[in-house]
Amino acid sequence: MPKATTLSEAIAVFDPRAPLSGQALREFYVARPGSPLGQMEQLLLSLRQSGQTVKLLLSGHRGSGKTTELNRLAERLEEAYGNRYEVIPVDVSRQIATLTYHDVVLSMALAVFKRAVSLDIITRSPVEAVQGLLQRLGEFLQERLYGPGLVKLPQVQPTEIAAKLSIGVAELEAKYSLSATSRANLQKYVDENLSELLSQVDEVAGLLTVQTRRMPLLTVEGTDKPDLARSREIFCDHQYALTALRNVSVIYTFPIELVYSETYTQIKDGFGERYSLPNLKRVNRDGSPNSEGHACLEQIVTNRLATERIDAEALRLLVEASGGAPRFLIRMMRNAATRALARGNAEQIQPEDARGAIGEELGDFIRMLRSEHYPVLWERFRDKTLSADPVHQELLQMSALLEYSNGGDRWCDVHPILLPEVKKRTGHAD
Repeated sequence: MPKATTLSEAIAVFDPRAPLSGQALREFYVARPGSPLGQMEQLLLSLRQSGQTVKLLLSGHRGSGKTTELNRLAERLEEAYGNRYEVIPVDVSRQIATLTYHDVVLSMALAVFKRAVSLDIITRSPVEAVQGLLQRLGEFLQERLYGPGLVKLPQVQPTEIAAKLSIGVAELEAKYSLSATSRANLQKYVDENLSELLSQVDEVAGLLTVQTRRMPLLTVEGTDKPDLARSREIFCDHQYALTALRNVSVIYTFPIELVYSETYTQIKDGFGERYSLPNLKRVNRDGSPNSEGHACLEQIVTNRLATERIDAEALRLLVEASGGAPRFLIRMMRNAATRALARGNAEQIQPEDARGAIGEELGDFIRMLRSEHYPVLWERFRDKTLSADPVHQELLQMSALLEYSNGGDRWCDVHPILLPEVKKRTGHAD
């Protein structure tokens, strides 16, 4: 996807729902100060040399760019290190409102099965190495689809079973997504047969590693999006299911609000490592300007849009209003471009378009916040500290409070779009 040279093209390149991938990743990606990408890369490479796997958590605000960073990690592992990992993306975002650990485990299992089929791993393996595994997988897939005992796979060649397995995975995936009954049945199956299912995934992953000499690395997107209660149930109550695979490394996106909870230490201890992707800093903790963060945010815009299509003051307004969170900036850029086009014959985003987009974000915040939130926000503006109480978790979840980092020093601030409203409602307006 090339850089936009018109405002109409800008609407396409500023899509807040789409993380960067493929050609867009190579053309638009901006290296970020404070990104844990290099640390994650070195950990994975070191463990790969010794044949070990790891389960990682990557935390950050929704819209902070975690998936884009994971896509960049996959690209670097492929380009720079001789294909030591087979990176398999997994997205559980479709089930966010009702997400359970069953959804996560089954989505990972199906992703590994599909990748093994697409790479022709099964047909290239000796019959004696895969026949038992294929029989078990076939029975799992077909019994889940058609009912216990109704279909049995014959002892046939791997080419035939691989074709049936491919169809079965696709059909199961469709039923799981579209049928509430199928989903409930599968969730019951996972509860009753978790160890067996994990063992099957490990067997397929082991074949994949032997045949390709690349270890499977799952990057799981969407596990940072459920509400706090569901997130706690997935990562705390069912930690074993997420960490038990022996032949697969996994990176889970992790909700920032769960970092500030009473169960966080228990969760962290059960996983290999936890990394955080902080928001870009427009200002430092003491309020002084942060030129590096500001420049990165501007580059996120100018990598995608010809500079003559946005007024310098409009760009400044949008960068400052973003709070250093890329999704806010991307969403406001699309909104501002749409407003500019609606003015008729406009060729450039003007400050009035930027202010309109900012005002719309403010309206969304005001609709979410309750009266008791405003005094808390004012206190956090003053002291920049966070605690593990439910109100702070709510404010982090809605991005009314944003987390930043200076090395090991983590601090928070009120989203800049909200600050004037917070001052007004707490009697501190200028």
